[in-house]
Amino acid sequence: MRLGEIVSESPDLLPTLSDGHTTMAEVIHAVRFESAVAISDFTLRRTHLAWLTSDHSRKDQETIGRLMGTELNWNPAETDRQIAVHEAELASEGL
Repeated sequence: MRLGEIVSESPDLLPTLSDGHTTMAEVIHAVRFESAVAISDFTLRRTHLAWLTSDHSRKDQETIGRLMGTELNWNPAETDRQIAVHEAELASEGL
């Protein structure tokens, strides 16, 4: 029910990411209730979006970073750093 509550608060979080199934609200849920603190926490460990999309979640990393950044109070420089860390983690996984 928590996802429904998040969408009720912010209907703009209902659209899906590039896999066509994972909603933007799930990013917020992962931060608030699953201790996600990095983009790769969401794409590699919570949803496997990095494993299941043809671009390994690169198309979505800025959106995910923006959403996580809002929740975690990242400034733009930290969001950029988190995207770079995500890219490095994808590369280390061979993706």
